[in-house]
Amino acid sequence: MKSSGLCLGLAIVLPVAAWAGSEQIIKQRAKDIRDQNNTKQGVPPPASSTHPAGPQPQAVILAPTPEQASTKRLSAAIEPIIAGANVTPEQRQKLNSDIMAAVPVPTKPSKESVTRLSDELIRGLIAKPVSGSQRERLVANLVSSLGNAAKLSPSQLDAAASDMQAIFHSAGLPNPDAGKISDALRSVVGEAQKGK
Repeated sequence: MKSSGLCLGLAIVLPVAAWAGSEQIIKQRAKDIRDQNNTKQGVPPPASSTHPAGPQPQAVILAPTPEQASTKRLSAAIEPIIAGANVTPEQRQKLNSDIMAAVPVPTKPSKESVTRLSDELIRGLIAKPVSGSQRERLVANLVSSLGNAAKLSPSQLDAAASDMQAIFHSAGLPNPDAGKISDALRSVVGEAQKGK
């Protein structure tokens, strides 16, 4: 008798529980459809109650890598130097400083070789217009060569120096003048490699 009562009780409770569970599913589905329709019409969705109240964790802001920092500095130093422009002593000094800063600390080249590279770059940039994409390549070559000077292989240095020469040559600078820029880069990297 007890088992028939238990079976009868379960027969009544289980459908009610199943119906209550499906009711929640139906309500949630209706809310989802409402939110989708509101989003399509430009209405912001209601505040979600699933997020706990209280302070939210702060986003972690990562510091730029040395390569990213060098790229940003050198891009900013080279950007205002355009064909036909007068370059101020401050702009020259900034480019010198940014080139020196791109080389890791234990392997610094001499100020003279950095100044020569800076001067050759400035001569090339004011002599002929260099496009934005060419400037990006120029900065990328500088950053990769200077930032990795201590471990740069001769073939990697040749590739970067040749690409810099090609950038200026394709902009219209005579090949001997473009070659002076790549030679100045080789000199800076060579001194940095001796300093390691």
